[in-house]
Amino acid sequence: MVKEKINVNDKTNIGRSVKNKDEGHGTDGVSVKKFVSVEDEGQVDDEIKISRFRTGSLLPCARNLANIAKIFEEKAVNSQCYAMSSIVMCGATIEASLFEYAYHNEKTIYNEKHFSRKGIAPKYEVLKQNKLEADFPEVDKLVTFRNAIVHNEPDHQSVRERDLAKELNANKALWAVTTTEEFVKHILGKDY
Repeated sequence: MVKEKINVNDKTNIGRSVKNKDEGHGTDGVSVKKFVSVEDEGQVDDEIKISRFRTGSLLPCARNLANIAKIFEEKAVNSQCYAMSSIVMCGATIEASLFEYAYHNEKTIYNEKHFSRKGIAPKYEVLKQNKLEADFPEVDKLVTFRNAIVHNEPDHQSVRERDLAKELNANKALWAVTTTEEFVKHILGKDY
């Protein structure tokens, strides 16, 4: 297992490349201590680990964004920005958990070239032989909400049906995280 860490608390180190593993020198000659870990699977303590299977790193990010949205609840714009980010991160987490499930349990489906291009609901249907909306109606709502955020086409169905400004808030972000955690636990059989 490869472990490499980059200190994300020191804002001066963000975005700098490092030449060696222990203590490096960024491309601008600044000494950089590293504290980001790369592992096969991620668990969160007081750091976020970037894992080969993204579920373990995306879900803690979504949780942190939702918590920040709650902190900024009185400042609507800030809360909405963090809520939006949390919901998009939850969508990415759900998709990552489906990829992880397919990789471990359905290699033939995982290796099909069109599998990766499918949306979340079609991926679920191929893997579980059932509709996402039937098995996980809240996840289906979350995916629709996420689509309203990320699809920029004004005529996209999920965009037309939602007034995002009214719906984006800390409670929606916390709902998205809880919904995602329950889905991931069911699909992968473990907590993150």
